[in-house]
Amino acid sequence: MTADAAAFVYARSDSRRLPGKIFLELGGHKVIDIVHARAARLDVGRVVVLTTDRNLDDPIVAHCADRGYACFRGDAQDLVRRTLQALDAHAPRTIVRVNGDCPLFEPRLVNVALAHMDGETGPDMVSNIITRSFPYGIAVECIDAAAYRRHADAAASAEREHVTLHLYRLADRLSLCSMRDADGDTSDWRLTLDTPQDALALARLSAGYDVVATPYWEMLGVPAPAPVIEPMQ
Repeated sequence: MTADAAAFVYARSDSRRLPGKIFLELGGHKVIDIVHARAARLDVGRVVVLTTDRNLDDPIVAHCADRGYACFRGDAQDLVRRTLQALDAHAPRTIVRVNGDCPLFEPRLVNVALAHMDGETGPDMVSNIITRSFPYGIAVECIDAAAYRRHADAAASAEREHVTLHLYRLADRLSLCSMRDADGDTSDWRLTLDTPQDALALARLSAGYDVVATPYWEMLGVPAPAPVIEPMQ
């Protein structure tokens, strides 16, 4: 357990293509609860739901209060600023970005990355989306909080709608490590929840499985990945 690490679960109520998606149900569980339960298996000291300060996100805050989840409200449009606000409030040394619309994200992969971050000489970030070999919706992004602060001002206006997009553009200023699957490539699979078609596909894929505990590779019927982490040159 890395007590000075925190998982930030980014969630909001509205979506142009699938409004209220985090409250949709898969396998008898609301998506936000599936994501939080998976995040609770991360080797971090706390899991915090990061939502916005808009009234329309009051239901998220109420749901978190009802479930006993830690919740933080920040900037509605600027996700870089919201992240900085949450860093000020919780002061972790390492953050894990968790997307609230990715119910099948896999904590075992993230924990491999977190172990690599541990220590004074760890990288600024470990990511599995530098070179993609995992399904879309199975992101791993572990970031050193001090490095995130250092480079936040360099985020362009369009990049501030995203949490980490600017870090990839600034890769030559960071120590980055890439996670890839040494045994295969499942990047053609889409396991995120962004459209009604995604909701139907995830419902079909997860039918008959415990959506909180079952790893995505069992649902897909593919071998478990073999994650390796390599420094970017």
